[in-house]
Amino acid sequence: MSLQFFDQAWSAATGADDDQQDETQQGRQMTTSRDGTIFLVDCGKDMFESISLNMKKESDGDVDDDNDQTNIIDDIKTPFQLVMKAAQTFYQSKIISNDKDLMGIILYSTE
Repeated sequence: MSLQFFDQAWSAATGADDDQQDETQQGRQMTTSRDGTIFLVDCGKDMFESISLNMKKESDGDVDDDNDQTNIIDDIKTPFQLVMKAAQTFYQSKIISNDKDLMGIILYSTE
């Protein structure tokens, strides 16, 4: 249910007029600016098979040898680990930019 429904029900119960209700809704819209992000992650058998060497070589080309990311790429052995690392990096940046954002991960094709 939307907040508008609850505002209407509450204003009817308390006798608030339409002008007060409009001001309340406008104020709420300005203060509740949040993003919502959901990652859908496939957990099928293919996601847990070893990453091919060609895929690792392609991803190594973008990373400097002096950077710590080289070790991270070497630690990733399956596509599932790669996706979870990407989600972790994304969520860490979102938390830093706005800790009020809504986030979630849905795992599908699980057994």
